[in-house]
Amino acid sequence: MEHRWGARTRVAIHLEALRGSEHFDRCQTSNIGQGGLFLSCDESKFDEGDLLTLKIGSGYSARPSRLEYKALVVHVSEKGAGLMWADKHSDLLADFYRANETIAGTIYS
Repeated sequence: MEHRWGARTRVAIHLEALRGSEHFDRCQTSNIGQGGLFLSCDESKFDEGDLLTLKIGSGYSARPSRLEYKALVVHVSEKGAGLMWADKHSDLLADFYRANETIAGTIYS
């Protein structure tokens, strides 16, 4: 069953996720869109209704930058969690690329 709203771009971006004071730093997206994203984390199990803070960016470039977004877990499967953005974004993928000259991820064609 399809759970996403709107088109998504297949993209693998490594990021950090926080659920309250719990910190998960080994997470990766598999797709991102204006409505949300699909996220997998090695050491975590999220529940529907969890509010996550997602931190994307790098401190390794000449001008380190970091983006922070809120997302709500709306679907959970054994492969990961479907998240819906909790705040509005104009052009999410463009934001990611502006934040890092070369982001630690791969866009799939």
